[in-house]
Amino acid sequence: MRMKFLVTGGSGFLGRYILDELTREQHDVTCIVRNRRADSEGPSYVQCDLSEDIPTLGKTPFQTIIHAAGRAHIMQRSPKSDAAFISTNCIGTQHLIESLERLDQPPTCFIYISSVAVYGRDAGENIDETTPLAGNSSYAISKIKSEDIVGRWCKEHQVNYYHLRLPLVAGDDPPGNLGHLMQAIKKGKYVHIRDNDARKSVVIAEEVARFIPTLGKQPSGAYNLCCNYHPTFNEIETAILKAVDGSILLSLNKTYATWLGRFSTTLNKLGLRNSIGASIEKISSTLTFLDAKARKDLNWSPEINILEFLSTIKMHRQ
Repeated sequence: MRMKFLVTGGSGFLGRYILDELTREQHDVTCIVRNRRADSEGPSYVQCDLSEDIPTLGKTPFQTIIHAAGRAHIMQRSPKSDAAFISTNCIGTQHLIESLERLDQPPTCFIYISSVAVYGRDAGENIDETTPLAGNSSYAISKIKSEDIVGRWCKEHQVNYYHLRLPLVAGDDPPGNLGHLMQAIKKGKYVHIRDNDARKSVVIAEEVARFIPTLGKQPSGAYNLCCNYHPTFNEIETAILKAVDGSILLSLNKTYATWLGRFSTTLNKLGLRNSIGASIEKISSTLTFLDAKARKDLNWSPEINILEFLSTIKMHRQ
């Protein structure tokens, strides 16, 4: 059935997958973007920087809102980047909500792309949605506040809402830690930690994009989404090595890797910070999330083998 969607963040990493899926299914899609685009086919575009302005959407209502816009997690923080998380993520979400107030009627469904960063955990196993929201980085705080903004408005207007809390998201040209890992391996500047059996939760962007249009009448709330298998970090490295035809510069045990990781200045000069830097403890700690609630309430059922997928992803950016 053809549906009317409003999408933010359509030019972002996950947003591109979402737009491709909605377009393929021939839905009626409007996308809020910072820079105007003029496509002969596919979505229509509304030019607006959500962090600064309230978009003009007219009066015609949308059935589903997909809010994927926002400032993504970054490796190196600064006061400027901390302030940007609040203005882009929180204020942007509030401006989107205000634009929906002007429609003839509210949507039936609001999907917010959130993050497992809200839990504030660097280690742990099978972390589920009952875990306290203890994230204290500016990024995590902005996600927690945005979830609250969306949830309160949806409850007030009787709109079904879904906060999709995603772990590491895999796909072509991935951002964040996975993208840094791929670049370091491709350039032959990667430092490998031997016997690193720490497990990490991953989700595939393509599967999230296919799943989103199925939402609308299930129980509202926050949901973790993960692949069927939580790979070890060494398994992730092996798959990426195959994908980018890269190489490893050094192979160390955990003790030596931790010692080397303390010398961040030296690592920056060598171009190695992206591969280890100050993140040795995170890399060597298991961090997995439980998505049983999504499987039960939302019929979330990922099928793609994550290790096979990681071995085929592409990196076009340098």
